[in-house]
Amino acid sequence: MGILSFGIVGTVIFRAVAGPKPPSILLKWNAPAPKPGITIASYEIFRSQGSGAFEPLVSGVKVPTYVDHDVIQGNTYNYYVRAVDTQGNVSPPSNQATGIIP
Repeated sequence: MGILSFGIVGTVIFRAVAGPKPPSILLKWNAPAPKPGITIASYEIFRSQGSGAFEPLVSGVKVPTYVDHDVIQGNTYNYYVRAVDTQGNVSPPSNQATGIIP
């Protein structure tokens, strides 16, 4: 049994405003609803810059939150997340979300 029968419920992004600290983007998403026999092991996060192609950003994330510190002021970043279960099955991508660093 895999997690392919359901996806992650939307990605929520909170934008960190540039200030005394370097800019960053905080990503938070809702974990998939529990299903019998399925345990989420981790998440994979993909990112694109502007209208560029999506590339893997990080994998093995154990909680439904991640801070992207590798961002530059004036740029736009797009993200989506996939869940991975303990059997290695991967969910469909979450909804795409966009963060803009002012």
